[in-house]
Amino acid sequence: MIKCAQTHIPYYLVLHRVLSHLVQHIPELSHCDSQRILITLGQAKDKSRASIRGFYHHTKQHQKPMVFFRRVRMRYEIVLRPLFFLKSTPKQRLQTLIHELYHCTHSFDGTLAIERRHGCMHKDTFKVAIQQLLTHYSKDMPTWVIQALSGSQEVAMLQWIHRPPNLCLSPSNRKMYNHQDLFLGSIMLL
Repeated sequence: MIKCAQTHIPYYLVLHRVLSHLVQHIPELSHCDSQRILITLGQAKDKSRASIRGFYHHTKQHQKPMVFFRRVRMRYEIVLRPLFFLKSTPKQRLQTLIHELYHCTHSFDGTLAIERRHGCMHKDTFKVAIQQLLTHYSKDMPTWVIQALSGSQEVAMLQWIHRPPNLCLSPSNRKMYNHQDLFLGSIMLL
């Protein structure tokens, strides 16, 4: 992994700490294992702040790549978009993280919950569910969580050198990715 200047905060570690706290204190997310979620910085995508995708092996015809980070097999990847860093309040960042975790299946097997996909759940119902989780969590939320999602500084985030495809369709496709396929890049947190 390529390292960036020491002055940049390794923000993906800060976000992992926030994710760990979320799954420990929101019962509806307690099935999530934050240590098996890779958090990366991705390209801008319309008005999206983030997206989530699973790493799960299906049949021999349709396989997803296996991704390892620090020798742990990742089940999901949360891709944070520039909008998350550049034009979001700390509360919007927190809501975004809860939103993405909400898509994980209860079995936490690397697939997305069908009943919680945007196309299967009415937009207002989904928004209300996320807002309720955020409101409940915010009542007893420690101040360090908002502080971790605040600030105006340059931070370091994991980015792909070689991004795993969503599916490995042919036998010649590479099927395993690890820390050597990632580097630390910087972005402003505003």
